[in-house]
Formats: sequence, C-alpha cells, structure tokens
Amino acid sequence: MENKMMGWSLRLLGLGMMMMFLVANSASPSPSPSPSPSPSANDITCKEAVTKLLPCTGYLSGSDPPTPSVSCCLACQEVFQAANTTAVRRDLCVCLKQAAIEYKVVPDRARKLPQLCNLQGLDIPIDPSVDCSTIKPY
Repeated sequence: MENKMMGWSLRLLGLGMMMMFLVANSASPSPSPSPSPSPSANDITCKEAVTKLLPCTGYLSGSDPPTPSVSCCLACQEVFQAANTTAVRRDLCVCLKQAAIEYKVVPDRARKLPQLCNLQGLDIPIDPSVDCSTIKPY
C-alpha cells in the first residue's frame, strides 16, 4: 500500500513539474532560432509536444518500470510524426533537450525509447547533451 502511494506521489510530482515547465515556457519569449520558413498551422509546438509526452514522464525519469507504457509509445509516435520538416524537427529537438534537463530525464532510458516503442526512423533525441543542429533533414 505504501509503495502504491509513493508511486502515485511520484507521478503527480512529475506531472506537476511538467506543467510548471509548460507554463514557464509559454510565459517567456523563446529565443528566435536562425531564420526558417514560417511555421504552418499543422506544425507541432513545444508545448503541444511536451503535453502529449506526459505519459512518458515516469519511464523517462526512472520512477516507473523499465519499459515505457503503450500510451507513452503512441504519444511518441504521434509527436515525432508531426515533426515533418527539418526546421520543426530541430525546434522539437531543442524543446525536448530543455525538457530533459528540467525533468532530469535518465539519458539511457531516453536513448532506449525509440527501440522499445518500435519507432524506426523517428530519431529526435530526448537527451540533454544532443547537438540539435545535427538532426537529419526530413
């Protein structure tokens, strides 16, 4: 019973931290990346991506079982498929890099996520040490 309560507490803490990140990022202006084409209405934003990836918080922070949930994998697939231009992929990389730092993502778990979720070709890392300018063109 105590372990179950602690698990829920950790999930709520992770959710609260993710929401604080979203509020902080929506309130502060983002630095302008190098000129890129205007975003289209279909481009995924940082806030949308982080919100959709909330089911992955437990796995990525190391507080849940060693495999991501089905809802986490489905969210990853949806987010990464929405990043359908090189500019959006690189912007999403910067967003996820910052989120990884803020929420203390376990890098080894983040690296395993594409394989565990069977996300071939969807290679936008959730890693605080990645160089987002190296993201391959779409």
